[in-house]
Amino acid sequence: MKKIGILTYHSVYNFGANLQALSTLCYFRNHGYDVKIINWRPRDLLKNYAESTPVKQAKVHETFYECFFDLTEICYTDEDIVRVIEKESMDAIVIGSDAVCRHFPFLVRWRPSRTYKFLKNGLFSPDIFPNPYWGSFYTRLDKKIPMILMSVSSQGTLYQYTLWRERKQLLKAINNFSFITVRDSWTQKVFKCFSYGKLLPNITPDPVLGFNVNVSQEIVSKNIIKRFNLPEKYIILSFKRKYAPSEDWIKKFFYCCNEKGLAVISLPYPQEENSLNVDVNISLPISPIEWYNIIKYSVGYVGNNMHPIIVSIHNAVPFFSFDYYGYTKLVTRKVCLECSKIYDLCQKFDLLDYYSNVQMRNYQFPNPEVVFDRIYNFDKEKAIFLAKKRVNDYKDLMCDIEKVINE
Repeated sequence: MKKIGILTYHSVYNFGANLQALSTLCYFRNHGYDVKIINWRPRDLLKNYAESTPVKQAKVHETFYECFFDLTEICYTDEDIVRVIEKESMDAIVIGSDAVCRHFPFLVRWRPSRTYKFLKNGLFSPDIFPNPYWGSFYTRLDKKIPMILMSVSSQGTLYQYTLWRERKQLLKAINNFSFITVRDSWTQKVFKCFSYGKLLPNITPDPVLGFNVNVSQEIVSKNIIKRFNLPEKYIILSFKRKYAPSEDWIKKFFYCCNEKGLAVISLPYPQEENSLNVDVNISLPISPIEWYNIIKYSVGYVGNNMHPIIVSIHNAVPFFSFDYYGYTKLVTRKVCLECSKIYDLCQKFDLLDYYSNVQMRNYQFPNPEVVFDRIYNFDKEKAIFLAKKRVNDYKDLMCDIEKVINE
């Protein structure tokens, strides 16, 4: 039996990150592998999550890890990771999915008016090469084993500003990988740049798009969300405060839903409650599994973030995305949508009618009546077809990865 180590954002207080890790873990378990998550915990990143997440919610995530993950001992350094890999006699390392291949170049990090301690500006050790997600530990291994990048993202990486020396180091790291796939078109361009045009990885699905086929049926049962006493038919509103529409907008949207006999509920984020003037406000704490099933059994999702859209697509749930990703170009002040993972996803599957970006210049929320109409008249047949296609694409990806592991 081959032994696999998974290296990903498993321990952050983020629903989507936790679920993609679980999906990958379950896939390998189901296919007869001995698999563990390499328990790398970047101190600076975890400190940030601990400070920004309510204690009661943090405890739920930690309980989730204990219940569902098979973890190695905690690792803080490359040396720790090497020791764990060799102690566990791992035969392959799978890195990903999620935004594990980020690198903010020196020219982006440094400003003449700032201190060199740029981590104070919102960046953390996984955001800057080299780090374990880029395989920084690999050359220290006594025995070289396959190392795979699976559906990785370089979200927000402004690769155009990478210095020659940085690119050379990145290319050297990339050459250590046996197999690479990416989650979006922007990341594909990042790898093409860093490899000097030699590499154009395939774009492959996020593991959450295989969640229903990987986990046990008890995990995706409606019984999971029984304690919330939710209405039979409900639409979700889930906005971060910074990107929320006005109270008047919510009131009008609420009226549209109620006219059609649909309830409206608000769904929080791990770092903040989402209290709105609607039928039901779900309060923290909630587990990643509960969060998943609340979306799965809804009749629509309206709000921020990518993994709610991934969960919606996987379960053929209508959605309308209010995206806030993308960077503002220095000269034109226009938002570059290409680097938004949600825009990329919607464009790829002809779903831009269900997409809006709140970062756009002079942005105005679309009329609530329009958003409701998009949800209510969502092309369900297209959604079901897309969900099935993404599951098949995911299965193809994992078969390719297994071939590399078993060579």
